[in-house]
Amino acid sequence: MFKFQNCVIGYQSVLFSIDELSLVSGNVYALFGANGTGKSTFLHKLALGGFQKKTVVFDELEWEQYTVKERTKLLTLIDNKFQGQHFLTTKEYLALGRFPYTGYFGGLSLNDEQIINQYSEELCLEHLFESSTATLSDGERQRASIAKALIQETPVLLFDEPTSFLDYPTKRNVMHMIQTIAKKHNKIVVIASHDIELCSEFSDQFLLIDPIKKKLLLTDNKTSLPEIVSVINPT
Repeated sequence: MFKFQNCVIGYQSVLFSIDELSLVSGNVYALFGANGTGKSTFLHKLALGGFQKKTVVFDELEWEQYTVKERTKLLTLIDNKFQGQHFLTTKEYLALGRFPYTGYFGGLSLNDEQIINQYSEELCLEHLFESSTATLSDGERQRASIAKALIQETPVLLFDEPTSFLDYPTKRNVMHMIQTIAKKHNKIVVIASHDIELCSEFSDQFLLIDPIKKKLLLTDNKTSLPEIVSVINPT
């Protein structure tokens, strides 16, 4: 469980604050907010640390007390831009997910290979193992990014606009995949998105950034579209 209390999100200026919030395993949280209100900043602060005036606790230990290496085994941030290298095959790219456990020069163990194969099969990527990441379609790259995050085996997954640039059927497939992963593997999943209708279908709860109060609010997934819009984009 991730717990937040009296946290301030921002750099030189305050974007929003969190009075009290708990994120629990097995749930998908959709993070909504207008452009520039701090969605991506929140995800990157979680991944890298550096909250202002904060109490952030993961599994009863303050988040800042974890080393960088320890955090890479606890949390993965999946950006909306594919982070693959064109000179890598798909399998080589997926194997980077085991880096926190092998280091720069560590070879893959039998267990590492089994983990790579398990999640590759789950996301239908095995037939692409020898393909260059440069040749993958947008949907295949998105699946590869998700698989690499799962191969890293962290209990927390953060997605920044995971369905950007995808056609609608592929968007639905990706969101269904993320929801299934959260439930099957008991992950905490946070998805920053502008696609309210799509995320509403596949999320358990919503995180809304109120730009007037400069607060992050937690609501259930029964909150209506007009209610969400009225909070994140008041007129």
